Amino acid sequence: MVAASKLGALARDRGARWVMAGWTVFTVENLVMSEYKADIKKLWGGASGPKAYMTTYATLSTLASFSIFAAYWRFAQFGAMWTLPTLQTRALAFAFRAAGVVTLSQLCPPINLGALQIALGLYEPPRDLSPQVRGQMACPFDFNAYAGRGEVYGITRMSRRPELVGVGQD
Repeated sequence: MVAASKLGALARDRGARWVMAGWTVFTVENLVMSEYKADIKKLWGGASGPKAYMTTYATLSTLASFSIFAAYWRFAQFGAMWTLPTLQTRALAFAFRAAGVVTLSQLCPPINLGALQIALGLYEPPRDLSPQVRGQMACPFDFNAYAGRGEVYGITRMSRRPELVGVGQD
C-alpha cells in the first residue's frame, strides 16, 4: 500500500513524467534506428543514405537526451521526494557513485600523450604515413592500446555490460 502511494506520487509528478517520457523516446528511437538500420538506409537510397541515416540517428538521440536533461534541470528541485535522506542513505549513495565512477573509468582508453605534442605543433608526423595512421597519432586517446588482448579483459571479465553496471551504480 505504501509502495503504491509512492509510485502514484511519482507518476503524478510532472518532472518524473517528462523524464520517463524522454527515456522512453530515447529507448524506442535507439531500438528502431538500430534494428531497422539496413532498411532505413535502403529507403533513403543513393550514396547519401548512410550519411543521412547517421545524421538522423544523431539528431533524434540528441533531442531525446536534451529533453531528459532539460527535465532534470527544470524539475530537480521541485520533484516528488519520498523521504529526506539519512546519513546511512547518503553514505550508501556515495559508495554506489564511487563504484560507478571506478567501473566507468575502467572503460576509458589510455591517454595518448604524444598527441599533445602534435596539437601544440612541437612534433610533425612523417608525411610518408597514411592519413589514417597520422590521424591515430594525433588522437588524444589510444583506442588500439588493448587490441591484442581480445574482447574479454579488465572490467569485462566481471560483466558483459560494464557500462550499464557503471551507470546503474552512478
